[in-house]
Amino acid sequence: MFKICYILFTLMFFATPVFANPLVASSEAELILSFWIFIFTVFLITVLIEFCIANIFLKKYLNKWTAFLKSILIVNTITFPITQILAFFLKDFFYGYGNYNYYFAELFPLIVEFFLLKWQLNKLYNNKILSLKISNKKILIITIVMNLITFALGIFLMKWFY
Repeated sequence: MFKICYILFTLMFFATPVFANPLVASSEAELILSFWIFIFTVFLITVLIEFCIANIFLKKYLNKWTAFLKSILIVNTITFPITQILAFFLKDFFYGYGNYNYYFAELFPLIVEFFLLKWQLNKLYNNKILSLKISNKKILIITIVMNLITFALGIFLMKWFY
């Protein structure tokens, strides 16, 4: 599993950059469709990165990585849309002060994902998919590292493309 994550990270960081506007559309319907495709792609990249990072911390305790991927998918399905909505609505609140809306919006998944990940890891432990009960401290560290890396990558990509 680590080799797959390593290959994906290598391809993502060393691929030839494409300098194209991802939201070019000839009609309003195409623009809306392009937006949702873009959001879904960002969501999948977030899930993949967070899965790889959490897998690094927990790979020796996992018996079935597909169930763990499902858990990460569930956690992000709950937090990702709410974070995007928060960032959008906080933009008006911080108008003229920079992009602080992203920093404040990122506090939501940082806090909520700890509890959701704890819930999912306990569920995996009870189903004998995880061989060790993970401590709250380790869950907190995993959550912070996952969110810092995906947030930093998101900020980097926003600066690069926009």
